[in-house]
Amino acid sequence: MMKRIRGAILSISILHATLFAISQQPVEASVVFGTNPDPLSEVASADSNGNAIDTIDARDDANAQTRTLASQGTTVECGAVVGTLTISEIKSKLLSSSGVPTSASGFSIFLVKHDVQARKICASCQDYQDAAANDVSQNSLLPTPRNITWQQYCGESAYGSNATVSGLLLVPIDENGDLIEGPMAGHLAAHQSLTETFSQIPSETFDQFDKHWLSIVAASSGKIAIEPDYLGYGESSDFFKSFLIRPAYATATLPLWQSAVEMIAQESECRSYLKSVAYVTGYGEGAFAALSIADALYSTFNVQIVKASVGGGPYRLGSLALPRLVDSINEKKMSSDQYYLLALLASAYSSTNTWPANYGHNQDLLDATYRDRIVSLVQEGGSVDSILESLPAKVTDIIDPGFFSWMKNMAVQGEYMGCLAGPPIEPDFNGHFCLALLENDLTNVLHDTEYDIDLCHSPDDEVFHIDNLPPQLNADVTTRNPRLTRQLASGSHDSAYRFCSQLAITEGLFTNPRLGPITECGPKPTLRPTMAPSTTSPTSTPIVATSTPIVATWAPTPKPTARLVEVTKQISSASSLGIGCCLWMLLVLSTGMTIWQ
Repeated sequence: MMKRIRGAILSISILHATLFAISQQPVEASVVFGTNPDPLSEVASADSNGNAIDTIDARDDANAQTRTLASQGTTVECGAVVGTLTISEIKSKLLSSSGVPTSASGFSIFLVKHDVQARKICASCQDYQDAAANDVSQNSLLPTPRNITWQQYCGESAYGSNATVSGLLLVPIDENGDLIEGPMAGHLAAHQSLTETFSQIPSETFDQFDKHWLSIVAASSGKIAIEPDYLGYGESSDFFKSFLIRPAYATATLPLWQSAVEMIAQESECRSYLKSVAYVTGYGEGAFAALSIADALYSTFNVQIVKASVGGGPYRLGSLALPRLVDSINEKKMSSDQYYLLALLASAYSSTNTWPANYGHNQDLLDATYRDRIVSLVQEGGSVDSILESLPAKVTDIIDPGFFSWMKNMAVQGEYMGCLAGPPIEPDFNGHFCLALLENDLTNVLHDTEYDIDLCHSPDDEVFHIDNLPPQLNADVTTRNPRLTRQLASGSHDSAYRFCSQLAITEGLFTNPRLGPITECGPKPTLRPTMAPSTTSPTSTPIVATSTPIVATWAPTPKPTARLVEVTKQISSASSLGIGCCLWMLLVLSTGMTIWQ
């Protein structure tokens, strides 16, 4: 296993060196994802009418045109309270909601201790550049970031660093509407794939309990829950959606974390504080996002990740994730209702977001004749149905023919290793494209994790094949990272979500880390990082957000979290269901509620 990992790292290094020799451009020999080779001066592409787009400037002008959205927008202002739920309302909804697994609702009841208030939270990387630079003493409330990783995600050259990003913030409050007092852990929930830029994002949908029940339970248990909207959604709609681009999820979340820390401490006069401790969870794209966010929090702010509970994700992006997805579509193994995922992925890796290494190198995943049409379609942010109706009859026609044949041949040979496959990578054909995929692959995060990651997946997942799980999970236990565990669900990608989501309760939220007293509000000495900031130059002028960043302000306070409690793990689906039903019956008897099946 270690030989394979080292081989993958060596392959990336060799690929970097080869591309350096071909382009004679200064390219880093080691992998720092989000670092782009300088774009070529000539880009062979085409507009929606088939006319050539010859230069990067012309490409950026064409990109800008696709960001003209229809008459839609956010309905919630930054900092606004979007709703409040009492303890009794939360319990009632847990028992009656069809979107909450029965067993999960039973376990969740015991975590509901506080009312919950929800707010829209907004921030920008630029709001916190001073805290990440040389002098942090003027902002002593915030954790001090590692400059080198902060620059990767939020430095001036990072795509989206000047965006105002948004999300949903849920906090525990008392009967007076004030924050409960004491130190609190964070809970990051990453949502599944969305096409609509505004109407389905977390900051706009608090009234849909099924979408947020896990975060609501986390907040009610005494944690600070954050659900980022993602880059390209909500307040950052002027920027490109960045499906399965690792740094984009960090860029959309790190400012929200900083804003939440600062806001809670200031408004409560430090009677409450968001500690550098967090749980993360997500499913599908959300699993990929959650692990990307966890890695960013851990490496940038040294946040202690108590547990990452994720499921059904495309973790092995540099090898089999894309070939398997294309094969599932081409062979009709997955429902046509899910074909929009290919449009999201192809748009992200077709010279939109400047992070991927194939940006501007004439190695877009989209076929040139479809490129502007699909990118525009994705950026308009319409419904899933509107995107599906606009795709060609054979949806894989949107993929570059050369790339499609390359991946189809893998399926014929039964070899789905993508950019790690046997055939050599050809720099002029797929070198930059493979580098983009390998840099955004999560295999190294899983293999080298220093915190607990629980991976839930169904062997029958038709969207993101179970082979996306790291190979070491099938290896001898002596070679496996003990912090990495696997839970097997059953059924399709969508149906497995119910089982995997309940594990976030049983495997995560019942574990309470020791947080200690609030000491962060005292004065900090001036710190000057010894590591030099990233010197990567942007490959194009960043898109300037049209909205002004607004820092949310509001009310105060959490209760000190108890000492570490380990709860029995490994609950079979049958026993989970039985216990859940028993708890459900007890609650019904105690409250006198009538639940209609």
